[in-house]
Amino acid sequence: MSPRLLKIANMVRHSTLVDIGTDHAHLPIYLAQGGRVCNVLATDIALEPLERGRQNAAYADVLHIVDFKQGAGLEGVTPLKYETCTISGMGGEMIAGILQNSPDVAKGFKQLVLSPQRSVPKLRRFLHDNGFSINNEEIVEDNGKFYNILDCSPNPQEPYDDAGYEFGQILLEGRHPLLGSLIRYDMKKYENINMDALPGERRAELEKYIKLCLEVLEWL
Repeated sequence: MSPRLLKIANMVRHSTLVDIGTDHAHLPIYLAQGGRVCNVLATDIALEPLERGRQNAAYADVLHIVDFKQGAGLEGVTPLKYETCTISGMGGEMIAGILQNSPDVAKGFKQLVLSPQRSVPKLRRFLHDNGFSINNEEIVEDNGKFYNILDCSPNPQEPYDDAGYEFGQILLEGRHPLLGSLIRYDMKKYENINMDALPGERRAELEKYIKLCLEVLEWL
């Protein structure tokens, strides 16, 4: 189990789970072996990783707890059957698309634990725009990279300001010890960009973002 998956596992609060994009099924197997879950559906759009996950579950002797299903997103998931949904290992816009494509299923969970690879601000905005609340948020460092993990539920929440959406309101309020490191890590992507060569709108957007980053770093 990677540090990221361990952090996700520690956020899971309920005993019935859907794990979307399960890959090798490390997360549901870990939870099943620890007695944390009693009924899990592990899904993946690709058959090969799903079969690897099934083999891993058989080896771990948890096939009576973990079921496997090939499919895209929440397609084929029975509404209201599972309490927690975990989605990780994909971009924030893709996660938003999964929730948007199956709104009745998504709104039926008591908890959604989401860990996007990128586009985290867009996912935060999507969640608020579509009646979800962000109840907790964590940052984890894993193999030299930083990842956000959002603990959400289908309840409306007051919107954030720009900094809240960009960096995570809960992370800012708690002055999360890894927030500064995450911001510096993200800013490295723009170190060698020739700002003058960018289109005006993109340049203004990037300058606003960098200014906001520097303000938050100074505040932290």
